[in-house]
Amino acid sequence: MKFLRVNFKQVLKGFFAVAVLSVASPAYAQLPAITNDLQAYNSAGIGKTILNTGTDIFSYNEDERLKFFIDNFKVMVWDGDQPGLSWVVTDLDGNKTEDFISIRNIYRDPDVVVHQYNGEIYAMVVYESHEGQIQYDSYKWNGGSFNYHDGSVVGNNNPGDVRGAKRLSGENPNIDVNSEGKVVVTWHESFSYPASTTILLPGNNQTFHFDVVRSEIYAVFGNIDGSRLSGVSSQFNGLQGTTIDIDYNSTSPRGDKISVTGNLLYEHNKYPDVALSEQDVNGELAVTFTYSKMSFLPLFFSTDKKWVIDQRILNTTGSPSLTTGFFTGNAQPNSGTYRPRIASRKIFGTYARDFEAVTGPVHRGCDETGFYTYSAIYNFGRFNNVTHPVTTVNSGYTDTENYEPVVSYRYNEFGRSGQYVVAWTINTNFGPAHQRNLNIMAATMRNGARQGSQLAWVNKGNYAPDSEDEPFVGNQLIPSIAGSYSNVENQYMFVDLEEKHNNDVKYKGSENKPGTVQLRQTQGGTSNGFTAFPNPFSDEVRFNLQIDATDAPQTLTLLDLTGRQLDKLEIKHLKPGNNTLTWQSRKPLPAGVYLARLQSREKITTIRIVKQ
Repeated sequence: MKFLRVNFKQVLKGFFAVAVLSVASPAYAQLPAITNDLQAYNSAGIGKTILNTGTDIFSYNEDERLKFFIDNFKVMVWDGDQPGLSWVVTDLDGNKTEDFISIRNIYRDPDVVVHQYNGEIYAMVVYESHEGQIQYDSYKWNGGSFNYHDGSVVGNNNPGDVRGAKRLSGENPNIDVNSEGKVVVTWHESFSYPASTTILLPGNNQTFHFDVVRSEIYAVFGNIDGSRLSGVSSQFNGLQGTTIDIDYNSTSPRGDKISVTGNLLYEHNKYPDVALSEQDVNGELAVTFTYSKMSFLPLFFSTDKKWVIDQRILNTTGSPSLTTGFFTGNAQPNSGTYRPRIASRKIFGTYARDFEAVTGPVHRGCDETGFYTYSAIYNFGRFNNVTHPVTTVNSGYTDTENYEPVVSYRYNEFGRSGQYVVAWTINTNFGPAHQRNLNIMAATMRNGARQGSQLAWVNKGNYAPDSEDEPFVGNQLIPSIAGSYSNVENQYMFVDLEEKHNNDVKYKGSENKPGTVQLRQTQGGTSNGFTAFPNPFSDEVRFNLQIDATDAPQTLTLLDLTGRQLDKLEIKHLKPGNNTLTWQSRKPLPAGVYLARLQSREKITTIRIVKQ
């Protein structure tokens, strides 16, 4: 499973206000020992440019049908300046093989799966290419490394018969695999259509002409070696998927434009993820999609957002295709939806169609101190064929920002059947006053309920030992998680933006089992005297600082979400009490989300600001 950081900017653009990220340092319990985090092969220094990660793991016992005996395959992908596929393979004697393949055609957003098919091991990577197409590459294990085996473009280049319509891009590819080596790839395609709308005014109707962008979701099905992927498209000389979001509102072409009057809604169907089941009692495979459905009026902002779950049955005879949905529902809450993620219960038989989905909507508000953000991670799913209601994964920890949720099923052995692990980034100060903000949390979920009141601190222990100077590390984000076919606990991957660790990619096989670590509830949800206004801003932004004479701020740093420094202000001269600073970027600043980081001798406080 993967997380995509790049899209966080796009969705939040112009909609959400400042998120308060610094809170009073809470009391915390000591964490149990965990394995060290290891640097992914050849990854030193690339963390700052990475926007998306993906990982998977496959474990199995000795199999006489195979030519080799391997215990665990762990594969990782990322984008950025040095995109590629990295792996760590451990055999039954504990010997390791590590290597890296540079995939220069990755533009962004890779995802990966690894599994056995016909007695061989394959890894399949899907990504958005530099040409704006969705592409898959299949790699075959030769006993010592992965070698390229097969690949193709997938997508739909046909926007319809409307004159002036054009394809914009394919985005957000995701992939899932089952124990038979079958795969499903999903993504969304965006198309632009010339359109018009008429606003009825007393005695003066106004008609506006503009472009409407509509996005639809597609999927292709086949095997992890690249065979039997369905729907050949001659125009692409590749593969064309099947639309699953067929219930959108639209109008028939009139002339060369889509004519719209009244309050007709358009819909975006975007940011899909997919989960592929094992065979159920009827020998059928369920494919469960989750995505965001956003309705909007022409010339206006979004009017409604829904988190959609759509389960279909995959016909595996002849050309694979999807049949009528077995289960379709709009999971609530239905506002603030961002990019949902989903995992299926990898079990054969009666409960094969169970699944768990997560999303991280952000709610905004305002009080006398300015804007604030409370953030919750929500989950929704089916357990033992019964749909459970939406619950909050991180209950007790929603008074600070939580985002980047990903989910993976836990391997069925060891009494775990029906358990999922959810991991996400939390932005708060758990440790000493000087502690950096970003940390990765995880929780075990079963039937929509968190197992116990505790969370796991996934990135705790990275390089730095428990010491008085630096007992925790922080500054890690973009988690990915895998474990559906792992017998060595769920595996994590994340980006480390800590300068002293070379800004690289980390992976770990955690002994810090989610659900066994107590973190006491954080206190407060304000910026402790650090606010921004207006927010969102268009030209300049004013920072209000309440300065404490005992711990005066030293610097105010402006960064983008990749960690790149935009500006740094020395503010040692400010006097205790209320202070106001006005900041304007020296260069044109694209719309999006940015960070303002206030550092004193004792602590670091970070807030998000939005450029519209």
